Amino acid sequence: MLSIYQLKPKFQAFLRPYAIYLHDANITANQLTLAACFGSIIVALFVGLLAQYQWIFVLIPLWMFIRMALNAIDGMLAREYHQRSNYVNEYTNPHVKNEQNSLIYDINTDIVLTLRYR
Repeated sequence: MLSIYQLKPKFQAFLRPYAIYLHDANITANQLTLAACFGSIIVALFVGLLAQYQWIFVLIPLWMFIRMALNAIDGMLAREYHQRSNYVNEYTNPHVKNEQNSLIYDINTDIVLTLRYR
């Protein structure tokens, strides 16, 4: 059985062409992190607003996979193209990613509970 440590290099190898393309398009690791953050806000609001339709909740695992890929590409850009941030950004980067998770879960939980118990 494959472990996460065996899958990570294969996942990164799969994403490397995207990292190269984004680097060539002058997209930085920080821009990618912010795009993922805004994407989380949009997905959370979209799912929250359409919570009465159960099928909409499939967007959450799809977005989480996309966000995981963006996070991996963000790391590759930072390491391979020397885009590592200063101390302040290295401190805030994990917090931004944690806030993305919280945002998706909190907004959807609040809206679903509100709609369900009206």
